[in-house]
Amino acid sequence: MRPSPVTSHRIFGGAADAVFRAGGAIGRPQQQQQQLRRLAHTVRVILLEDMPNEKGLKGEVVEVKAGHARNHLVPSKIAIYATPKNFHKMGMRDPRKETPEEKAARQALEENEDYRKEKEEFFQFERLRKYLSNKSLKIWRVTDPVTGMTSPGWVDHIHIRRKLSKHLKIDLEDHEMVHLTPSEVFWDDEMDADELDELLNAQMANVPKDEVCTLELRKLGDYMARISLAGGYHVPLKFSIVHRDYTKKTQATSGL
Repeated sequence: MRPSPVTSHRIFGGAADAVFRAGGAIGRPQQQQQQLRRLAHTVRVILLEDMPNEKGLKGEVVEVKAGHARNHLVPSKIAIYATPKNFHKMGMRDPRKETPEEKAARQALEENEDYRKEKEEFFQFERLRKYLSNKSLKIWRVTDPVTGMTSPGWVDHIHIRRKLSKHLKIDLEDHEMVHLTPSEVFWDDEMDADELDELLNAQMANVPKDEVCTLELRKLGDYMARISLAGGYHVPLKFSIVHRDYTKKTQATSGL
């Protein structure tokens, strides 16, 4: 289990310290103590999604401030309260009810270097997958008026890598390969990450993951790319090849 993101230092910092420093402005000492207890109150939740800043992954049980859970995590369906009913609903065992043997086995697993590496790879995958699920790239190309194909130029995996770096600030490592769908894909911006995964898998079932992509796309339309990550994970990316009209640009520049 990931260590709790809430520590005693953080609980009693910030607003709680401000209450303490305010002194007489708050009222009697008893009222100050009640305010401090309220600010310090925490609850356990089961994460339904990854929390930002690596504070917890989907499926983990973490301790958070009660107000944060009540006002944000639970209403936003990022988490549910860690109650016996919800543990049963999720098919999970409450970590607090582990036997000594189960606890020792879990701690040994968490201390294993390979396990930590796999967990980090999964976290990176989930974070990128969620981020790209509502993003798409546009690649502009001049087209031949007769054939409608891009001319000059095309779109290949190198162009996708450059676009990711320039427009989304994502710099892929050399081993993180990009493969393009060979034909158009009918996606829309309302699809979630799971739907995009299913669509991509259907399009690229026979495309090898460990070979450099040699496709050069020359037809306008909507496509997808598969980004292969460490750990055997892959992330779908939506992109479109769009017609660039230099005539309008020239007319606007010349005042015509």
